Amino acid sequence: MLYSYAFRSAINARSTHIASRMGEQLGKAHMNLERTKKLIHEGIDRDNPMESLIHVLESALELVSIPENEFCWSSWEDENEAQQEILGLINSIKNGVLPDRLKISVIFAPTGPLQELSMSSGWAKTYLIVAERFDEVEALLWQKGYLREDNATKESI
Repeated sequence: MLYSYAFRSAINARSTHIASRMGEQLGKAHMNLERTKKLIHEGIDRDNPMESLIHVLESALELVSIPENEFCWSSWEDENEAQQEILGLINSIKNGVLPDRLKISVIFAPTGPLQELSMSSGWAKTYLIVAERFDEVEALLWQKGYLREDNATKESI
């Protein structure tokens, strides 16, 4: 069967794109993801959930900063927007203010921006582990009464 020039060109372009993405994925393995590696292999510090939350967010920051991430399905427009949102949360916590639970949990939620980014960028398994670590921290901070959500200053109880 004869295919049109445009069709063959499209197939060749797609094949080139796929090969390029495979090469990029291999290149990502060489990127320094120290906070993420530590989080995956050592888990969270259950005695210090606020620091653990920062650690999880720093891991997310590393992941959104991987070169050639594909943001097409994420609600984040690009790497810069993702970094700004996550850095804002980290800075808030470091300044003693715990952001609203929803602002943080939506990042790690199924079909949230981090999961969508991970799936389109080839690191979905890593996302699942990081999201699991967030779930652990979330349970320590909000579900077990570490913080009072009704208290504007978010004091420990």
